Amino acid sequence: MDRMQSFFNALRRWLEDLLFPIRMRLGRKIMWIPERKIVQISQTTLIKGPVSQQEIEAMRFVAANAAPSASILGSKAATVCLPAIRRTYQRSDGLYVAMDFVEGDRLDLLWPKLNGDMQEALMEQIWAQVTTIRALTTPKRLHDIAVGSAITGRGVHDGILSLEPVGPFASLADFCDFLRLCPNIEYFQHLLDGGEDDGDEPVSVFSHADICGRNIIIRRSDGMPCLIDWELAGWWPPRWEYVKARFTDFPVLPGWIEMFEGVSGMKELYGK
Repeated sequence: MDRMQSFFNALRRWLEDLLFPIRMRLGRKIMWIPERKIVQISQTTLIKGPVSQQEIEAMRFVAANAAPSASILGSKAATVCLPAIRRTYQRSDGLYVAMDFVEGDRLDLLWPKLNGDMQEALMEQIWAQVTTIRALTTPKRLHDIAVGSAITGRGVHDGILSLEPVGPFASLADFCDFLRLCPNIEYFQHLLDGGEDDGDEPVSVFSHADICGRNIIIRRSDGMPCLIDWELAGWWPPRWEYVKARFTDFPVLPGWIEMFEGVSGMKELYGK
């Protein structure tokens, strides 16, 4: 039975590989540019690529430790809503990932239509998920990595730092030294002003690093906010989510940053 199942699984993957170009051409194109293609190939499946190994690691790490199916999640912690990975494709132009398609509305389009109470209620749900992510335990193999990717601790990419991955960094001090040489240093002042010593806080926490309206889908079936676009996620300094929240708010959503800072309490912790 196991051999038969393995045969059919291999056959299915072979057919999926064979049909990949056709499904990408015929599917509903959400984005189609040389650098990025996002295509809905069925009612329940989306293909995105080329993507980085950093994004794949992040999604798998969170799915294993904080998604509804994760068995080790604490009973009081909010589960994290994110698309489940179905498989990956290695193509000539890079790595592609097939994942669940989240049926719903993008929050940046929905936000202006909501009243203050509704916005606050959604932000509380979003921050509960972010809090769960930030509480995840660093894998033992990464005990000597402060800033790096989710599972392997490789270098991490963030467009405000560099076009290429940077790090990994063994300490927050090393990361701050790197930031001081960055041409966009004005964006990091919140991190550098005391960021090398945040008292009892951990050296790093797992961070989505791109929390903004366009990266949140309000799931139509139950109204749950689901976090998408995990390409910048990894182990970052505790302040990084706060730094990035201000940088990624484009186009500007009226009241978004104020609501984020108020619900999260991050401005009180890190604001200067």
